[in-house]
Amino acid sequence: PAAPAHKPAAVSLMAGDEIMEMDRMRKLIADHMVMSKHVSPHVTSFVEADVTNMVIWRDKVKGPFEKREGEKMTFTPLFVEAVAKAIKDYPMVNVSVDGQNIVKRKSINIGMAAALPSGNLIVPVIKNADEKNLVGLTKNVNDLANRARANKLASEDIQGVTFTLTNLED
Repeated sequence: PAAPAHKPAAVSLMAGDEIMEMDRMRKLIADHMVMSKHVSPHVTSFVEADVTNMVIWRDKVKGPFEKREGEKMTFTPLFVEAVAKAIKDYPMVNVSVDGQNIVKRKSINIGMAAALPSGNLIVPVIKNADEKNLVGLTKNVNDLANRARANKLASEDIQGVTFTLTNLED
């Protein structure tokens, strides 16, 4: 029997998003990628990065930072800041596909995977991450992570993501 037709999820638009029609090549690539999900096994690729200098810097500043700001500095806000800056430099990674169109997102809303006590994951969203400094990102990350663990996230805390990052554990 034939597989049921797949109806793509609707892409919700946000203020400032730009809609661009895909060119022929991108349409073909998108069609082939969707088809491949149905017929091919998938793998994940990893690239290692040396973050030794970031670890050294964080170890040096985390104590004074916590005393001054009243917040623990984890690695997550550092990665969120790096991703937000990279998206500013390469905005075409901050897109969604809507049928035959590409939606180029104006907002940089970074989803961060957070572990729940049950072992499940939830992805709260740091809205407009590119507009926050490291102190603001740290406070936002800690607040979302604490509320996720306490099961106190509101629906708007998990909506509007344009790019998601997660940590992979062995």
